[in-house]
Amino acid sequence: MTETQAQQEQRIHQLLNDTRLYIEQDITTTHDINLKRIEIDAATVVTLSIVSEMLPESVQQQVKAIIDLHEQVWNMDIPSTTGMTPRKPLGQRFFHRFAFFHPAMKGNGLSPT
Repeated sequence: MTETQAQQEQRIHQLLNDTRLYIEQDITTTHDINLKRIEIDAATVVTLSIVSEMLPESVQQQVKAIIDLHEQVWNMDIPSTTGMTPRKPLGQRFFHRFAFFHPAMKGNGLSPT
């Protein structure tokens, strides 16, 4: 069954609200500032992807290209500085935590944990 525009808007509205609530909870419960930044970064990318569904296909492709560039940066290793942990690509934990909001991921066996 095809989603109507109103159904799509309602679904996206609910997903964005759920994402905002998750981010607010994560900010208050996560004590490590770097972990907060990483998780919020991932949530922002997923939010952009969700919102882009409301845009024309050509604009969706532009948004996807921007997200792909963002992911390329996260996939780069940064040389370790003494006493510092190098920044690594987003792990599967972060991907799974946010990807479950995206309808394309539903039915793939992904869960929010």
